[in-house]
Amino acid sequence: MLRRRLAEVYRFYGDAADAGRWMYLEEDRNADETAAFEARYGSPGWRMKALAWQGPEAKAATVFAEKQLIAVRTACVEELGIPSTGTIPPSTGTAAWKGSTRRLPGHGRSAATKSDNSSKPFRLPNLIPERTPTTSRSLT
Repeated sequence: MLRRRLAEVYRFYGDAADAGRWMYLEEDRNADETAAFEARYGSPGWRMKALAWQGPEAKAATVFAEKQLIAVRTACVEELGIPSTGTIPPSTGTAAWKGSTRRLPGHGRSAATKSDNSSKPFRLPNLIPERTPTTSRSLT
């Protein structure tokens, strides 16, 4: 239901690619929106990330959605060149790729996330200047 609502919002604002993104797992999806989504997210790895699926495909609401998720994961495995034994291990969603240092084809970016670097804590830069102490004024 949430995915359909998000698709409606993006459709309202004229963003066919993101409308297609959120309807990608629905059987009654719009072919033009699906094509726009696939064009924007050119590789299976980026599509998998964009779908934001959490958990195994078997938990999908419909058989169609499960098949779509398996197809995207299979394409991603093939594109990354991971040796196949004839069966693909069940996915845990995009979390299955966390920690991978392989580069997604055509993007030049590592699939690893910043959170993988646990030896160096991530700190936000201090963008707010320090206040200098001022003399207190009496209100009386």
